[in-house]
Amino acid sequence: DSLTAMHAARDRDELMLAFCRGVYMHLRRLQLYVLSGGQLRGWLQIDQGRVDDLEIRKITLRLDEESIFTSTLSQGEIYVGPVPQTDQSARILHDAGFGLIDEVLTCPVVIGKRVACLLVGTAHKPPLSTGAEHALQRLTAEAGIAFTSLILRQKKKAQAEPKAALDKGTDIPALIDVLEEVGEGCTEAAARLISLGTPAMEAILARFPGRTPPDRPDLSSGIVSLMELGPLFDCLSRFQRPVVSGLTPLLHHRKRDTRFFATYVMSMMHFPESVVLLASCLQDEDPDVRLVSAIGLDHLRDFPHFSMVLDTLERDMEGTRSETRRNACEGIARLLDRDGIPGLLELLEDKIPEVAETASWALVELTRHSFGLDAGKWRDWWNHNRDMHRVEWLMAALTVDDEVNREAAYEELFTMTGLSFGYKPDMPLEELVDTQDKFYDWWRRIGVHQIP
Repeated sequence: DSLTAMHAARDRDELMLAFCRGVYMHLRRLQLYVLSGGQLRGWLQIDQGRVDDLEIRKITLRLDEESIFTSTLSQGEIYVGPVPQTDQSARILHDAGFGLIDEVLTCPVVIGKRVACLLVGTAHKPPLSTGAEHALQRLTAEAGIAFTSLILRQKKKAQAEPKAALDKGTDIPALIDVLEEVGEGCTEAAARLISLGTPAMEAILARFPGRTPPDRPDLSSGIVSLMELGPLFDCLSRFQRPVVSGLTPLLHHRKRDTRFFATYVMSMMHFPESVVLLASCLQDEDPDVRLVSAIGLDHLRDFPHFSMVLDTLERDMEGTRSETRRNACEGIARLLDRDGIPGLLELLEDKIPEVAETASWALVELTRHSFGLDAGKWRDWWNHNRDMHRVEWLMAALTVDDEVNREAAYEELFTMTGLSFGYKPDMPLEELVDTQDKFYDWWRRIGVHQIP
């Protein structure tokens, strides 16, 4: 898996090779260049399955003229489309060995605010499909995140004191034992471990999730704090951003509990790179892992690449594997992606019954209305309500026949607004309608201006 390989890479060359392998799945030919000294220096080429890392390194492309390459580098965004009809663009593509082509793909790998590499490629059969373009956007964004994590790891490793130079009275394994025993001295042991820096963090990760992992918490009411989960997890999280790269390989560990607790800790790591990493867990075979990753992602909506997560889920609803389609339905519902509703409507008629049932469940979670597997009724509802705010869907659900949906709609409204107007799901219909009218009145006067 290219995403996992990029984040597990031990050096730049490993990471770049994993990136190229992932991208090549969607292209006929690609070249990767490293930006150095105002020039592009060839690093790797894959052409119809043949890998070249010798001849390509003889190519150096100057950037002193405006071309398709310089515009991509300055904008820092992927370009897919026709080759600009300029002499400069034609010349630089010729120098790169592409000859006369109609369509080109250029992908800049951005680290922080700086472009580090440029990938240039051509599709098997231009134009490149929308699905392939989205996949390449995700791979390119994650490559930049993986590079950032790698640089942080290398800096920490260079700055860390060798274990032999640590205070002779320090016994990292013994301090971790104190955390695992959840006994007296946990606070002091955690503080000492944090003060020891990278060696202590790596030792905790090596033992993760502990010699005797705790029972999984009840997720029905959300996730508990890491201290409630256990001092070991809380201590690990206090290493802050450096722990993200250490947790990354554990997100796809062969042991289910390791994946679960790694995802749990990652869900508390509110950093830009956490978005793509948690998104990769939305297709895990363990339902608890999928749920925790969705809960974590819900707190990362303001970070870059979150919209890419929703785009991926919407495409996954068209996946060939039924498990992929089912898991995508779950993610769409848990992340409240109303743009995914048309896809859910299509899956109501999926030939796999479990997929259709999950699509129906997801529609109920999103709308708090229920029409079972009746695709016709769902489409009628959608056609009449697609332009309304989701708050309006919830207010309408306050008087639906199903008491479970009435209660769920009210709980969401109360969480969003802090208002109750005395509503109780089991009230007589006349009182339900009266309370619903109060919500509608509040929405028209105040709510519509407060809730985006």
